[in-house]
Amino acid sequence: MDKKRDCNPKSFHRVTNGKRKRKLIKSLVTKDGVILDNIESILEEIKHHFGKLFAKPLDGSWRIEGLDWSPILAKSVEWLDRLFLEEEIHNVVWQLNKEKALRPDGSTITLYQACWETIKDDLLKVFLEFHNNGIINQSINSTFIALVPKNSQTSRISNYRLINLVTSLYKIIAKVLSGQLCKVLQDTIFLTQGVFVEEKQIMDVVLIANELLDEKRRSREEVVVFKIDFEKVYDHID
Repeated sequence: MDKKRDCNPKSFHRVTNGKRKRKLIKSLVTKDGVILDNIESILEEIKHHFGKLFAKPLDGSWRIEGLDWSPILAKSVEWLDRLFLEEEIHNVVWQLNKEKALRPDGSTITLYQACWETIKDDLLKVFLEFHNNGIINQSINSTFIALVPKNSQTSRISNYRLINLVTSLYKIIAKVLSGQLCKVLQDTIFLTQGVFVEEKQIMDVVLIANELLDEKRRSREEVVVFKIDFEKVYDHID
């Protein structure tokens, strides 16, 4: 790997170093308007900001008691509780992008595809252990976290969002689980819901809303439109 890196031309290193300098967080402004311009205080501000978002709410989590909703069917529960199948794991491995950057485990999906016959038994053992214990090993769950600007205004930490670079094995497990859930969500989610329903895309809702607004403009009918920012909702993890 080092030999290949050394073969890169100077122009490559110049572009890479220039991009690294441009993306470096040199200063931040706190909520109180204090300018932070040293690495220690910037790191502390980042830790404090995202630590609050990831912390458990003091007043407890949202609960679903009393809500009018339909649970998934008994046969769906039984289907979800079954053992993971080699075929579905294999399909997920070949669906994932093999050209993504290296994960914390030092490997890409290319390794799983190229060495499938060699490692598939060990991979099935990992899924069996996860099925029996319901816990993902800490080494599998390790994550690299990167900050990405939401817009050109990068003076405040609230203008950054997190990208989690999880291990390749974690991605495989997560995609297998999401694929299973997609098969049963129709039991409990209304068909009018634009997300989490198989064969529906989030852009469908945008197109419907746009058509509705155009119709109301043409008819000159008075309507009330709510534009809701869910940014902070999705920034929180509990």
